[in-house]
Amino acid sequence: MRKLMSGVVAAVTLAVLVFGPAASADGPPNTDAGAPPPPPPPTTAHGTNFQVKNGLDNSFCMDIAAGATEGRSLTLSACSAVASQRWGFTWNSNETNSVIDSQGMCVDAKGRHTGDGIAVVANKCHHGEAQKFTYTSTGHIIDLKTKSCLSVPRAGAAAPVFLEACDDTKKGQNWKLAQ
Repeated sequence: MRKLMSGVVAAVTLAVLVFGPAASADGPPNTDAGAPPPPPPPTTAHGTNFQVKNGLDNSFCMDIAAGATEGRSLTLSACSAVASQRWGFTWNSNETNSVIDSQGMCVDAKGRHTGDGIAVVANKCHHGEAQKFTYTSTGHIIDLKTKSCLSVPRAGAAAPVFLEACDDTKKGQNWKLAQ
């Protein structure tokens, strides 16, 4: 009996360490108000040659300014067969993605702040924190550094792709990968 009880205690302790304290009927568990938000879920995408269609209007895709220089902005454009609308999603060891354009540059949120409305850009890949994202099963592309989502203000040509606080009700934050 003692061996069985110690096994149960070990299993419960492991569950609390992995999943956190259970919620009670009186409400959510007591957590530290200053605790950081939980990390985004592991990515659900990897591969190459994706079009990234926006949830406001699936006829608009994430696009990047022409050329091969660093700092080119991401915007929406009418979906077409152009290379600037083709993206690769790596599968990093920590279950994140680097999002890579057709020129081999990574989407980079460095210097961008949640809600500033300034388009994210592509820079040489260094796979640092500002270049790590996760594509979720709900269609969000989350920047791991800021825990915010790639978003657009409207479905239309040249609408900037920027960071915004994640909100499941905003279709401008919903993205669908298509090949």
